[in-house]
Amino acid sequence: MTAALALLTVFGRAREPTPRAWPWFPLVGAGIGALLGGIWWLADEAFPALVAAVLVVVADLAVTGMLHFDGLADSADGLLCHATTVERLRIMRAPDVGAFGVIAVEVALLARVAALAAQPVRIGLLVALWCTSRAVVAATPVRTARTTRATY
Repeated sequence: MTAALALLTVFGRAREPTPRAWPWFPLVGAGIGALLGGIWWLADEAFPALVAAVLVVVADLAVTGMLHFDGLADSADGLLCHATTVERLRIMRAPDVGAFGVIAVEVALLARVAALAAQPVRIGLLVALWCTSRAVVAATPVRTARTTRATY
């Protein structure tokens, strides 16, 4: 569990994902969702819905270390540009962020804020979403490993 927690959050030291960590991803995701749900509930009690939604999104970015948004920015920069395959891969590996990456991150953050602000506080929704998304992340390498072994 500590490896999953360290990979998916800023808590603990960063570690490489191992097959032993993958079963813990949904539980860690549910914990993140519960934490964010609690923040959402508290913020909604004190602030208008839009401010509460912004606080939840900022808390998510802080807890996860912006892990997924960095990948989103890199992917957008490399996949949305007009370049050769080799150049696209070089762009995705570069440490800087280009216009496509900035816009993709802005749209994703705005969509998250809008989605939260448009509905009443539902802690269970965040628990379910974060749990499910981390379960999918964990299932992908397991499925890939099985498919790769089956083809050899």
